[in-house]
Amino acid sequence: MRKITILLLILNLAFYVETADVASLKDAFGSKFKVGTCVSPRELSTGAAFIKRHFNSITPENELKPDAIINQQACQQKGNNVNTQVVFNSGTRDILKFCQDNGIALRGHTFVWYSQTPDWFFRENFQTYGSYVNKNVMNQRLESLIKNTFALIAKDYPKLNVYAYDVCNELFVNGGGGLRPASNSKWMQVYGDDSFIINAFTYARKYAPKGCKLFINDFNEYMTAKTNDIYNMAMKLKAKGLIDGIGMQSHVSITFPSFADYKKALEKFLSTGLEVHISELDIAFENNPSAQATYFKNVFQLAVDKAGPGKVTCLTVWGTNDGNSWISDKKALLFAAGYSPKQAYYSVMEVAKNLPSGGSNNNNQNTNTNPNLPSGTKYVIVNRMSKKAVGVHWDSTDNGANVHQWTVNGKTSEEWICTQMSDGNYKFTNVNANKCLEVYNLSKENGGNIAIWPDTGATNQRWEIQDAGNGYVFLKNVYSGLYLDVEKKSKEDGGNIIQYQFNGNGNQQWQLVKA
Repeated sequence: MRKITILLLILNLAFYVETADVASLKDAFGSKFKVGTCVSPRELSTGAAFIKRHFNSITPENELKPDAIINQQACQQKGNNVNTQVVFNSGTRDILKFCQDNGIALRGHTFVWYSQTPDWFFRENFQTYGSYVNKNVMNQRLESLIKNTFALIAKDYPKLNVYAYDVCNELFVNGGGGLRPASNSKWMQVYGDDSFIINAFTYARKYAPKGCKLFINDFNEYMTAKTNDIYNMAMKLKAKGLIDGIGMQSHVSITFPSFADYKKALEKFLSTGLEVHISELDIAFENNPSAQATYFKNVFQLAVDKAGPGKVTCLTVWGTNDGNSWISDKKALLFAAGYSPKQAYYSVMEVAKNLPSGGSNNNNQNTNTNPNLPSGTKYVIVNRMSKKAVGVHWDSTDNGANVHQWTVNGKTSEEWICTQMSDGNYKFTNVNANKCLEVYNLSKENGGNIAIWPDTGATNQRWEIQDAGNGYVFLKNVYSGLYLDVEKKSKEDGGNIIQYQFNGNGNQQWQLVKA
């Protein structure tokens, strides 16, 4: 959407402090789709840990838009009237470097837009008051804009994963019913038809890095006339093999559109056979937190239901928290100013509890399910939330002895030998008792006890290790499909260790520390 200058209150500049019991969005939904956010450079110094914890896709909020990357002076000096000179400013570089350094995939945004594209870009010799150029000149400028942007990214950020790009943004009149007129779009003023769209996708297909999907992106996409505009253009581009997906900006409120209309639009876009990205989601608060939470939950559930290759592959919220939102007064995001989770966040996480995969993050580059841990290595299993170790109650060696948490004390009753089995899963053998960590009595119920027992080879003694990010893992029992969990989020010595359905919270996250 539009570039808006926001006066930030001191509260909004507060540094994010990691809270272990706030589960990661990307880890919760990563088995279904990428979870992204938009980012501005100012937030990288205050919210980096939050961004890395929750998101595996970043869209620069303004830093790859034409007015941020094309340099008028360089164009005049070196462009020969046709070769668009692309220069990344410090803000753009900060974001691209952050993505590359942290293995976060980039969703580029955008090349062709009626807004935030300088008027001089369409004029002779790139002069502020020159005459408007003809189609032939503009084609060369458009091609070089796209070519030079991708080339500069590849040169300066060779390890950056540019997995998607909005080639064209907001092509159609606000309520739908055709392309923006010449009075509202310099692209239409120069071309007079949709050929610039075809050309932009043609050039993007030619120069985009391998694996980069090309998208058309728009807002009010749930209004019938606009839905039809986007659908028809997407099908025209698809027939030429030039497009991979449709971006639904999804700037909505609790009162408009109805969720039924939003769902109808998404389903129509999926009928094209193209991918769909929910690309800029925010939901205006309107002093009704319950209604906002319900709408967010419905959108995430819809995305989960429609997820899969060639379907919904990314959901991006347009900002990290209300304080950094382009519509901060609408309180339209999952986190309040200062990064505190809102009712909407907890509502969304209810959707994740029902994911059959348990939320393993298959779309995150850092995913590591059942890593090759060296067999025979001794570990202390430490809970992220309580900072206490998994141990056998009263150092017992009895069959069926309960497992609890206790302050790390160096005893062998808190040490576990990790052994990878032939199926790739692991067993954990207590060093003191020489017995295996298991789901007691073959329970498949939430709250089922965890105990020790001689090795039987049964799957209730086998554990799948799933990456939770930041050096932590989830431990999923192969037999029950439930997760190792500190009961009731206890932080006390003696807190019971149980199994429970996935929620991604800190009481289900564990660090394997070599003993």
